[in-house]
Amino acid sequence: MKISVNKLQIIRPEKDPKKPNIDLDVNWYVDFKEKSNSSLEYSCTIKTSDKYPITFRINGTVDLEDLKDPADILPSAIFDNSLKIMLTMLNLTKSIDLNIETKLEDSNSTFTKNSSPKKNFVDMYPSIYC
Repeated sequence: MKISVNKLQIIRPEKDPKKPNIDLDVNWYVDFKEKSNSSLEYSCTIKTSDKYPITFRINGTVDLEDLKDPADILPSAIFDNSLKIMLTMLNLTKSIDLNIETKLEDSNSTFTKNSSPKKNFVDMYPSIYC
């Protein structure tokens, strides 16, 4: 299986919260559209809580080989990779890195932040393969 990223978009607040650490609830979903018998298009959206509102969208394709039921593993695999990409993009617009801590029991994720943004909108169309 090959997961390709075709389009990324992140919308973040102009200013960072005053607290050096903040726990955020993350809501996410992945939509799929069949492209062919062995290929799907996906759109993953991640939104954080109002404490530090971020909207992140990633669109791409999944090339399937012998996967019988992609719904079992694809959404979580796409979410995990999308969250890593989102944090990388946040780091590009900040002067200090973010660290992620995942709580598996309730499927919420938190991350720690410590700086101010350089810009509040990034729209990119790279060719990245996960």
